Amino acid sequence: MRFRLAHSLRVHKDRGRRNRTHGHTAGGRTPTYLSWMAMKARCLNPNHMHYDRYGGSGITICDRWLNSYPAFLEDMGERPEGLSIDRYPDPYGDYEPENCRWATAKEQAANWRERDAA
Repeated sequence: MRFRLAHSLRVHKDRGRRNRTHGHTAGGRTPTYLSWMAMKARCLNPNHMHYDRYGGSGITICDRWLNSYPAFLEDMGERPEGLSIDRYPDPYGDYEPENCRWATAKEQAANWRERDAA
């Protein structure tokens, strides 16, 4: 009986370790993870309130980021407090490493004004 209990505990402990990936959802989702999920929702979910301005207008997410939060995190780094993801320098472009940055609301507004002026 003792062997079975010890074996069972070890298996469950190993299973938990094996299921961990990036650690950004344990104990609450990080701001970076939430930004990644929101980006995906805007582009992929037709029921999202802003889908028409994103996925519905042809904006996509690069293959590297689409199903890999670790790749997104590697390319973008942690989201600094007070910033959100911005498609820059091309506000019409897709979500991809060459066209994304963390930006303030003011920077994003300027990016949209430049787009509307063009």
